[in-house]
Amino acid sequence: MRERANHPVVSVSWEDANAFAQWIGKRLPTEAEWERAALGEGREDYPWGKSPNVDCANYDSPDSKTTEVTKFDRGKSTLGVWDMCGNVGEWVSDWYDKDYYDTSPDQDPPGATAGFQRVFRGGAFHENRMGIRGKSRHFAMPQASNDYIGFRCAMTPDD
Repeated sequence: MRERANHPVVSVSWEDANAFAQWIGKRLPTEAEWERAALGEGREDYPWGKSPNVDCANYDSPDSKTTEVTKFDRGKSTLGVWDMCGNVGEWVSDWYDKDYYDTSPDQDPPGATAGFQRVFRGGAFHENRMGIRGKSRHFAMPQASNDYIGFRCAMTPDD
């Protein structure tokens, strides 16, 4: 499996991703944190700009598989974060509530406190240009594990 060493980890449930993050002293990011890392000030649809671009992300893939995280240098977010949209969706800490953002705080919304499904963001290799937009939200049961969902960890700065 050495040829996949630089690919995202996939087929991990939200429960396992969350447990791993805690085990290494980190956590899953909130949706708001994930979106900030992906879109910066949030004025564009994608980390690299307004339009989808096959030179910036792995999406609409006829091969239906992941690519190396560093393959799309032009797709980095304005904050320098690789692979935020396309390749694989990423679990975040939030429960899914379709109406949550209608009444949430404008600044740093903490996410719904309960639900049945968890959110993953970023779209994946099998999605079209709409599915990989930085503001697209996806959801699945926390026990689900799929070859198109992975995760990244976040850390809380020391107080």
